[in-house]
Amino acid sequence: RDGGWGTARTCSRRAFSTDSDMTDKTMYFHISPSGDWWTGPSIFAAKHLQPDYVKSIPIPTGFDPNKHFSEDEDESESGLSWKEKQQLLHQIYDEGKLPAN
Repeated sequence: RDGGWGTARTCSRRAFSTDSDMTDKTMYFHISPSGDWWTGPSIFAAKHLQPDYVKSIPIPTGFDPNKHFSEDEDESESGLSWKEKQQLLHQIYDEGKLPAN
């Protein structure tokens, strides 16, 4: 699905780099209201969007979003159907937190 719901995107570029930024290893799970998500090393901000339109949730150590939300059934370890993954992604957006496991 090109650009559809649940499309995983990975951010690999840094907008800036400082000494404190280099030592902070926090990664963020960015999610939009549609359920699109990607990860990145900093909180997402865009001047053309309303605040909190895209939510940036710190990823706990050991939590791998690709294992839970991969569109490829062979890569996903969640055992959830595509529809169940979408429901979970919408719940994450609404609650602003990742599942405990």
